[in-house]
Amino acid sequence: MLLLIEQASFEDLEQVKRLNERTLPEHYTDSFWANALASFPEGFLVARDGPIVGYVMSIIKRDNARSLTEQSYVGVIASISIEPEHRRRGIASKLLKGAIEAMIGRNCNAIILQVRRSNISAIKFYLKQGFEANTVLKGYYQAPSEDGILMSKPLNKVFV
Repeated sequence: MLLLIEQASFEDLEQVKRLNERTLPEHYTDSFWANALASFPEGFLVARDGPIVGYVMSIIKRDNARSLTEQSYVGVIASISIEPEHRRRGIASKLLKGAIEAMIGRNCNAIILQVRRSNISAIKFYLKQGFEANTVLKGYYQAPSEDGILMSKPLNKVFV
């Protein structure tokens, strides 16, 4: 089947939540999923190979580190996951690229994310995508308790 990357719909949320619950230890409330989709739909993407096989959920936040007189925003990758049998096929790269393009379209200056310190494959993936590891976040994750790594990537207005 042909892989299709497209904007998620509210009808997709149940499938996306089930994928999240099967593949990641971090889960979100129904209202968080719905608010993320409602507030930044172009940054909430799904990959379909028939059924949904992957997703990226991103949000936009005001960048409080910049001047209060300047309107500045940062994109956040809140969650990204691919069905295990569909990994290592470039799906995560395509989803991330789409989310980054949407963030550029919303004038974000940077993109950030947090990843479990033990998730070496994800850290390597993000480094390959041009992210930098910035800070260790002591005890950031729960169930199980673990340090996180804050990663970031500056965004210019031309996608690389």
